[in-house]
Amino acid sequence: MFSSKRVQAFFAFVLCVLPFPGWAQFPFNDCVNEAGRDPDKAILKCTAALDTGRLTDYELVHSLNIRGWAYYRKADYDRAIHDYDQALRRKPDYAFVFNNRGLAYASERSYDRAIDDYDQAITLKPGYARAFYNRGNAYSLKGDDGHAIQDFNEAIRLRPDDAEALCARGKAYAGKADFGEAIRDFTQALHLKPDYAEAFKERSEAYMFKHDYKSAVRDLNRAIELRPNDADAISSRGSIHYEMGDFDRAIQDFSQAIRLEPNKVSTHWLRAAVFYDKGDYDAAIRDYNEIIKFQPEVNVINIGEVYQRGLAYLYKGDYEGAIRDFDEAADLKLSYCFYHRGLALFFMGQLEAAKEEFARAGEGPRSDIWLYLAEAKLGEKAKEKLQERAPRINEQLKYWPGPVIRFYLGSMTAAQVLSAAREDDQADKNPCCDEHTAASEKIHYHYSECAAYFYLAEEALLRTHPKEAISLFQKALLMTSKNTEENHGSMLELKRLIGTTPKPSLPR
Repeated sequence: MFSSKRVQAFFAFVLCVLPFPGWAQFPFNDCVNEAGRDPDKAILKCTAALDTGRLTDYELVHSLNIRGWAYYRKADYDRAIHDYDQALRRKPDYAFVFNNRGLAYASERSYDRAIDDYDQAITLKPGYARAFYNRGNAYSLKGDDGHAIQDFNEAIRLRPDDAEALCARGKAYAGKADFGEAIRDFTQALHLKPDYAEAFKERSEAYMFKHDYKSAVRDLNRAIELRPNDADAISSRGSIHYEMGDFDRAIQDFSQAIRLEPNKVSTHWLRAAVFYDKGDYDAAIRDYNEIIKFQPEVNVINIGEVYQRGLAYLYKGDYEGAIRDFDEAADLKLSYCFYHRGLALFFMGQLEAAKEEFARAGEGPRSDIWLYLAEAKLGEKAKEKLQERAPRINEQLKYWPGPVIRFYLGSMTAAQVLSAAREDDQADKNPCCDEHTAASEKIHYHYSECAAYFYLAEEALLRTHPKEAISLFQKALLMTSKNTEENHGSMLELKRLIGTTPKPSLPR
């Protein structure tokens, strides 16, 4: 896209070099003088020139092009395209107008039509670097990063000092998950243009995908120094702090971004997620409430917020609030709400009702485990019923939490269940990058091992071994985040058994 300085330089070239007939005519002179300046004045002056009816064809074409560009700058793309159409009817070999019309089409997301125009511009002017750049952008927006890189290569070959083209090629490489090449391009762009905030932002994202969080934060700090009111950059920095487990800094960044852009749903969602993971459920619920205000009728657009707010109510211990939200989400056939509605009823001690919800949740180890626990606590023949259900999910019993069912059925020992849980946690380490760094693995949490201790503790309670159960519940509680049913269940059981619960010692 042309910068205002380049636009002015281009029209200065046009004015100085090209022999315009009737140059001294006042209306056309005013039209050209406003090119690249105030678009409203350019439209006014160029319209006045066109309305005289005395312009030569050459002056007419240039007046239409200038007015089209002014309309484009005002995001009035239809009028811009109309002016470019008229200009091309009078001068069908005008490469600059094909390029400009391509920009208007691209802004309307008509990428194929934009590419066709850039093709024409390049055919008419084979060394037209900006048309290659613009066509590359259109391909990128269309999701064709391969063709985009080819065009950016040519734009850079023609103009090696074009920082924007280098940055755009870096984004295309990032789109192909080639983050090493992307970082090299962003770095070269910054060498050419040290105050290029967009390149700092893009390079930070590439570093983030490589899990080089320190470099990502450093780049975002610089981008924010250059553009202090860039809410996206501030929010991105908050996301990195969140990923690093620094919840307080993440909340600070998201809060600042929200002050700058109060109605941006994604930032409220991110801050709510941090509050939720931190265990500040009231703050999370406030953010979910704000999001839902933007779309108050529960539908497919905001069902995620309603469901997530239900989870915040659940782990806060407001089970009735949780059920209300799960009811609304379940009405839109979000089947997992039956499972969580069952959990809320289970934690309330309404085991008969909980059974019905777990049964409605569908076939799967997790709902079957909790259905078994509800039946066992009611004194029913829980093991026999679980044995009847097990063949339906036989294949799933190989994977966590399937071993818990096998333990309850007597085909696995407690030690084997813990071993299976630890293997599942180990497998959850997720190598992320093509280059190994100290930060190239996901932080390892003991989610499955915590769950295993909880389910073993429940079995100890069913065998009326409360001391053993207390020890196992305490181990479960000290190994994981707040926001799991096993953690919350452990807290409730310990509060019932000993009147207090230890605080979790590990983050998240």
